[in-house]
Amino acid sequence: MLAASAFLGVDQLDALSKITDKDRRYLAMTYYLRARSPIAERWSWTNEEIKAYERSTEYTQALAEIEKITTRFSTDNPGYLLRANTRSRSIEEQLLLWQTESSVGSAAAELRAHALATLADRSYAAEPDEASVRRFRDFLNGWRPSRRTTVMAPGLSLHGRGRAYDFQILDKAGRTIADTRSSTVAAVWQDQGWSEKLSQAVHAASSRFTGPLENPNEPWHYEYQPDP
Repeated sequence: MLAASAFLGVDQLDALSKITDKDRRYLAMTYYLRARSPIAERWSWTNEEIKAYERSTEYTQALAEIEKITTRFSTDNPGYLLRANTRSRSIEEQLLLWQTESSVGSAAAELRAHALATLADRSYAAEPDEASVRRFRDFLNGWRPSRRTTVMAPGLSLHGRGRAYDFQILDKAGRTIADTRSSTVAAVWQDQGWSEKLSQAVHAASSRFTGPLENPNEPWHYEYQPDP
């Protein structure tokens, strides 16, 4: 694993060093290997960088677009309100979440089992030479857990640099009708029609948002494209 991670960037190696559980660290590493060169363009900001962004014109413009969407939603759906989480998720916060989320632990344990089974093949060199490391990296690049983790690997979430927003639906009394739990996708978002109603409001009110996210299925998740 150490040999396979040798070509990662400084930011990714620094993030890995802060993940105390080895299996969770290795799982994050596989996502970094797959991301390759564009990873710097989506790498999440620190808390300080987020504070600077929140003072920017771009952030003000994003909030204005969200306001147009929430207004349109209330007009189209009398008696209901739309709330957006406008807070960016820093790399520090993502690291903490990665080390506590149960779905990450399950996927990490699965990766360990499959990696050990792969390395048990005697055609692998006893010490990691160039050919065996390349072969093992190919395995990591192609490996997928049987069930997706419910959070992105630290640093890769678009929530980490003001490019993704999650919406929730409330009634006039302030009670949450549709939230961001994956268990609510079918029974609430799809069966009650909130996914389509949110999509209609987003795309009617703003040309700066794309979505919702389809893989994994998150009908509340939309990505923001700032003005060039």
